[in-house]
Amino acid sequence: MIKAFIMLQCKKIWSTYSFIPPYLIFIFWILLLYFYRGQDTNSSYALSVFVLFVITMWLTKIIFHSDSNVEKHLFYIQLKHRKVYLYLKMIVCLIVLLPLIIFSLVYPIIFNLFDTTITVRELILAILLHIFMVLLAILMTTFVLTICHHVKKLQWPILCLLTLLVISQDLISQQSILFKWLKWVLPPVSRLLSMMSLEDSASLFYLLCHIIVYMIILVTCITIADDKIEVI
Repeated sequence: MIKAFIMLQCKKIWSTYSFIPPYLIFIFWILLLYFYRGQDTNSSYALSVFVLFVITMWLTKIIFHSDSNVEKHLFYIQLKHRKVYLYLKMIVCLIVLLPLIIFSLVYPIIFNLFDTTITVRELILAILLHIFMVLLAILMTTFVLTICHHVKKLQWPILCLLTLLVISQDLISQQSILFKWLKWVLPPVSRLLSMMSLEDSASLFYLLCHIIVYMIILVTCITIADDKIEVI
């Protein structure tokens, strides 16, 4: 049933063409970003993956809203629990985003658009960067959609506000000691974007641990929020 559900959801997204606008915007951004050769590896991947973060939020919302209320209730019965439906939806989001992740990683390499040949270490870090950014965006969006289930009109404003806070969290936290807590509440996107430039293995390990712990906390928060609503 799990495999059938995932295949059905993916087929529904592809057949409705709802993925096309975010896909086209991201592809256009990548083509524009690498319009000239000789791009810096670290900064280019950081720019592409940040846009992917926003696109991921958009696609996640589309995927979670692709089922009618009747379909959702049928899936709850077939999957035995709402949480299973929720987690499988997140897996579907990741599958739908895989082509964009691959395109973002491979396009500049195939056409030799970087100023230097990418190293194995840089490639591994770039892959991790893309995967972690996409996972963070999926989890963050799922959390917002869950807590705002009964007030859907607030979903987009909250997601936009979170995106702005994520972009400017370093700047805001520097303005006053009162805002230092933002670094621990918001997703560590700015630190993640600097991952490829980290030379110290200890700093890199600490960053990866921080991200993994943050994602575990997000999953826990999603589970708790889901327990408090009657219908997703």
